[in-house]
Amino acid sequence: MFAFGGPRHLTHVPLMGTVTFMKSGASLTLTVGASGLGASQAPAGSWYVSVSSPHLHNNTSDKRSACEFASPILVSAGEVSYFSIQCRAI
Repeated sequence: MFAFGGPRHLTHVPLMGTVTFMKSGASLTLTVGASGLGASQAPAGSWYVSVSSPHLHNNTSDKRSACEFASPILVSAGEVSYFSIQCRAI
C-alpha cells in the first residue's frame, strides 16, 4: 500500500494500515506494516477491497480515511494473485 501525489508530490511512499477484503458473507482483514507490503490467503471469488491508514485523512476527527476500489479483485483457486494499492495523498 503506497501513497502518491498530494501537496508534497509524494511518489510511492509506503503506508501502514489495514486492508479489508469483502464478499457476500465473508470478510478478511490484513494488517500492513511500515513497509507497505502484506500477504494473505483468501478463498477464490470476487472480493471488494477497502483500505484504511492513519497517514491518510479526510478532515475527520480521527484523521483516518479509506481508499476504496470501485471494482472487485478476482482471486482464482490455486493461483497467487498480486495487486498494488495506491492511495492519493491529501
